[in-house]
Amino acid sequence: MAADEPAMELEFQFETSCVNHIAECRYRLTVPVTVSRKLQKLEADLTDVYNVMMNGRVIYSGMRDREGLWIVRGNLVDGGQLDVTMTFRFSDLHVELIDVA
Repeated sequence: MAADEPAMELEFQFETSCVNHIAECRYRLTVPVTVSRKLQKLEADLTDVYNVMMNGRVIYSGMRDREGLWIVRGNLVDGGQLDVTMTFRFSDLHVELIDVA
């Protein structure tokens, strides 16, 4: 764990709580083909994305076209780590995966 990770965890505590809660709700999910291919290359799937959303923590928070933009870091179901970049539109509970790494 890097020296600045505890500070990031405190800095984005509210956003992390939001993402963790969103994962428990019904939401629309858009996964572009490019992100789907990256998931395959990483040997990950939507179960892993869901696990990151449920148990991960936000390491970046911003806005993109009037939507929340978050990078969430968490663990894959079978081990390893995944960063999920996503947007969230509050008006209709829509999540779009922008990138995975």
